[in-house]
Amino acid sequence: MNWQIWLYGLLSAVLSAAGGAIAIVIVEPNTFNLDKGLLPLLKVMAVFGILAFGNYIKTTPPPKPPGTLALPPTK
Repeated sequence: MNWQIWLYGLLSAVLSAAGGAIAIVIVEPNTFNLDKGLLPLLKVMAVFGILAFGNYIKTTPPPKPPGTLALPPTK
């Protein structure tokens, strides 16, 4: 796996978190709407983005730089 594919996957994970935050506007329109400002919605988007980032890092670790040696598996 190269860095370009990995970064594309990371970007898609974080953008999908934005979709989850938009769904909150539908579920709880009294608290999260554009009339009250964008700050509450941006906070939720940040939390979802951090969770998506962490999950992506856990499931797909970054590729090793070229020329590095792999460590032997631990028992």
